[in-house]
Amino acid sequence: MQTATTTPTVTPVVAPTAAPAPGAGAPDDGPPTGGTPVRSRLATLARAMDGRSRTRPRADLSKVLIGLGITVLALGVVDALLGWYGAAHSPYLYQEIPYLISGGLLGVCLAITGGTLVVSGWVARVLAENRRHTVVLARTVDKLERSLRDRTAAAAPGAGELRPLGPTADVDGTGR
Repeated sequence: MQTATTTPTVTPVVAPTAAPAPGAGAPDDGPPTGGTPVRSRLATLARAMDGRSRTRPRADLSKVLIGLGITVLALGVVDALLGWYGAAHSPYLYQEIPYLISGGLLGVCLAITGGTLVVSGWVARVLAENRRHTVVLARTVDKLERSLRDRTAAAAPGAGELRPLGPTADVDGTGR
């Protein structure tokens, strides 16, 4: 019987490369001690973002909340009415209590939840409208500011300058 001898494999040891001298690379190439350079990280991020769609979501959040809220509210009202109907047509008290609990309390909780969802959807819609109006207002003010700057720059020096009104301003034209 012959035994096989294995020879150990030797892996070469590679010395770490020296850090680049200060100022040798671009300032945004990353940390000098290693790691991924900033430029390559930004390129990776740009490639990842190019594949994503930049469209709006298919469902509007406010419409979903309002629709769901109306549905839950209607279910709550129907549940409360069925609970009342079952309790009203029962001759014994011990038969009315389960109708009261399952129909009445659950119906009221569903109605409150549905109302909360409807109000949340309405608030989301109002916030979206306010954001749109704020953007329009900011653009209008920016256009007005640029227009005033162009007009005052085109006018002769000193003529048509905008002066702030203050305690020394001659508002009524009396010179006082």
